[in-house]
Parts: sequence; C-alpha cells; structure tokens
Amino acid sequence: MKTKIALTKEQVDKLVETETKALQVKFDRDVASLRKKYEVVEIEIDSTAPLKQTKKSKLTDELLNEYLSKGMSVKEIAELSGFNEGYIYKIKKRILAAK
Repeated sequence: MKTKIALTKEQVDKLVETETKALQVKFDRDVASLRKKYEVVEIEIDSTAPLKQTKKSKLTDELLNEYLSKGMSVKEIAELSGFNEGYIYKIKKRILAAK
C-alpha cells in the first residue's frame, strides 16, 4: 500500500538544495571535461597547397610569371588571386606577346 505525504516547505527546500548541489558538481565536471577536450584541436593542413589570398592585390606581370613558372593553370591562378579567368588570360596573352 502506498500513501502520499505532503512535505513542509523547509523539507522541500532541503531536498532541492541537495539535488541542486549534486547537479552543479556534475555540470562543473562536464564543463571541465569539455575545456580539456578543446584545449588543443588538431587540424590537417596541406602544406603543398598555396594559401588563398584574402584580399585582391594587383596581379603584376612578375607575379603572373611566377605563378606560370610554377606550372599553375589559369584556373588555379584565378582561384588563388580572386581575379576572373578572362582577365588572367588577357594579361598572359599580353606578356607572351611582349616576349
């Protein structure tokens, strides 16, 4: 047989306080675990791939010659520099005509 008993406000407060402390300890442990997990994050970086420029800079003849001498295609140069492929073809054609 089961019966229900009404607890006083003080008894309820004491039970809630005890459970709150237990939950706080578990929460603090979990947060510490997360901090330790994310202290050092490993990422793989392909060192052979050139870094993409974050801002457009002037594409000089010397810079374009350097990219071409590395064997880069016009498409790769466009992705790296942020310039349109047509613009790069135009500069490449002008450079080759000058030689």
